[in-house]
Amino acid sequence: VDLANARYSQLDQINAGNFNSMEVAWRFKTDNFGPRKDAYFNASPLMVKGRLYAPVGFDRYMVCLDAITGQLIWTYRHDEKGRLGARGGSGWGAAYWTDGTEERIFFVTRSYQLISLDAKTGKPDPKFGDGIEVDLRQDWDRVVDPRAQVVGLHAPPCVVRNTIGVGAASSS
Repeated sequence: VDLANARYSQLDQINAGNFNSMEVAWRFKTDNFGPRKDAYFNASPLMVKGRLYAPVGFDRYMVCLDAITGQLIWTYRHDEKGRLGARGGSGWGAAYWTDGTEERIFFVTRSYQLISLDAKTGKPDPKFGDGIEVDLRQDWDRVVDPRAQVVGLHAPPCVVRNTIGVGAASSS
């Protein structure tokens, strides 16, 4: 995915002459990442430095996989604290940021909280938000019940330099 969300990569290794001889290298099942299967996996994984990052499953865990082997490197599950989101499932994706030293993965939970994880370890960034999250239901023009299914996300976060953009899909 590029900054225009094109989700296209011009690959010169795959072409009309060798397409029919391709084989599955590995599979990663997401059935156990929530109380039920995510019937509509629609996240676009990020590929960064040989790793794939994607939100998966009905409860929207974040996973990091080795892109060559498919081996799980780390997984993160956010404690929703009883909060609900308007949309369950894997979500639409994640965003990557680096300052050249530190690397972060940003994603939005089912209950509409922005999370920053260390891309190498999957641990929450203690310098981000309240040390775990930024509650995206705060500072609206009205009070938003955190336990109501009033808002969700219909796109991955977008990082431009040091700014994170997050959309909203409100049910009201």
